[in-house]
Amino acid sequence: MTQESAEFSNGEPRVRYTAVEVEEDGIPIFGGCHRRVGRSTVVLREQGYDNNNYSSLKFPTVKKIPLFRHPDSDCFRCFHLRLRSPNVLQIFTDNLGRCFTRAEAAADSCPTETHIKYRDAQQLLLFRE
Repeated sequence: MTQESAEFSNGEPRVRYTAVEVEEDGIPIFGGCHRRVGRSTVVLREQGYDNNNYSSLKFPTVKKIPLFRHPDSDCFRCFHLRLRSPNVLQIFTDNLGRCFTRAEAAADSCPTETHIKYRDAQQLLLFRE
């Protein structure tokens, strides 16, 4: 699960979550594992990318960036994964809305430890149900 939004209702905070599956060979909403880059960084490949697929999750910190690509082309993205506890997975990426047509370009965009340390990478927290 990941936090979808936080709203206030009658002065009380209300948090909504979106279910996200994490499988041994990928994260279906982002793609399947294509290549490992280092100890905890992976390039995911989504085949036949749908330009609006990622926007089905409404992350409040992610601006919707229009992607103009052919729907039959592949989308490569790089994610740095950190298991914070048995129930919390932290994911860092350069830009959730950016797709690359080549795995090498996605690997070059992987967030480094410096990007993560200085918060120059987008961050998602996934919680186990």
